[in-house]
This record gives sequence, structure tokens and C-alpha cells, in this order.
Amino acid sequence: MKSVDQRVTDRWRMLFLAMEAMVALQIVAGLFFQRQLAAFNPPPIPAGWQPVVHVGEWLLAVACLGSWLFLLIVSPFFLRSLRWVALTGWMLAFGGLVFGGCHWR
Repeated sequence: MKSVDQRVTDRWRMLFLAMEAMVALQIVAGLFFQRQLAAFNPPPIPAGWQPVVHVGEWLLAVACLGSWLFLLIVSPFFLRSLRWVALTGWMLAFGGLVFGGCHWR
């Protein structure tokens, strides 16, 4: 039987792992689509055109930004209790911040 502290730690670990998976998927998708879009030469956008963004896209963007900010800001406070899970989350978030503007050719 697990103690209350162990169950709380397991829940935090699962939350961190889910957020790490979301951020890692963002990084991999960004690298993949950056290569694909570099070869694609789109036509010019007409003047006055406005993009249409649906509610689901806004929710996904908020979830992705929230998970990234959580890992970047909150992970250092869990280094003692979660060790490698928190450190991996912080490295993913910080690596995305550092390499986010790089253009790989």
C-alpha cells in the first residue's frame, strides 16, 4: 500500500511526463514542418486577407504554451522530489526556448 506522499509524487510525475511529451512533440513537429515548408514556395498573400482561427486551435495553443511555461518555470522547484523527471522537463523547455529561433538548413 502506498502512502499519501508517494501517491502525490506519482501524480506529479505523471503530470510532468504528460507535459514533457507535449513539449517534445512540439519540438519534433516544428523541426519536421520547418524542413517541409522550406521547400514549399507559397503564393503571395492577398492584401486584406485575415486568417481564420477556430476555438479548438486556440485551446491547443493555450495548452501547449501552458505546458511549456509550466516546465520552464515550475520544474526547478521539483528537482529535489522528482529529480530526473523535473530536470528533463526543464531541459526540454529551455532547449525549446534557446533553439526555437534557429533555422536548420
